[in-house]
Amino acid sequence: MAPGHQPPSRLYRTAVRQTLTQYRPRAGVDPEEDFRDFLQACYREERARLESLKASEAGPQESLMIKNGLFVLATGLFAFGRIEVAEDLLDYLPSSGGIRKLALALQALLPLPEGLEPWRDQDAIRAWLRQHKKRLRWDEAQGRYVASHGAG
Repeated sequence: MAPGHQPPSRLYRTAVRQTLTQYRPRAGVDPEEDFRDFLQACYREERARLESLKASEAGPQESLMIKNGLFVLATGLFAFGRIEVAEDLLDYLPSSGGIRKLALALQALLPLPEGLEPWRDQDAIRAWLRQHKKRLRWDEAQGRYVASHGAG
């Protein structure tokens, strides 16, 4: 990687960090670990809220807000190597707004076939993920997922 060039994961982590105004770094803690821990805790809480909401028959607006939040949180976790949240980027992709650009993390961080776009090829990306997920490993230095040569 060229000097001064950030891995794509850092760019998406930064974008998510700027979006989550409630995040406050803790002093004396590695900033990346702290942010990852924050994302994980919020993600668990929001998943639980969404499940609770489904049972309560609350309004669609509250559900939409939670899903939008999950989309942002999943993008951050995905940029930390949490491949299991990749489909959340597709499942909770907002229908409009600038935040949708975070879905480009799928293209930037995965070795997807050329031309697959999160806004129009959601089913194809889901199928690709299901087929290749076990062969993907996180490479922190490159800031992206790479395909291993094992079974998958």
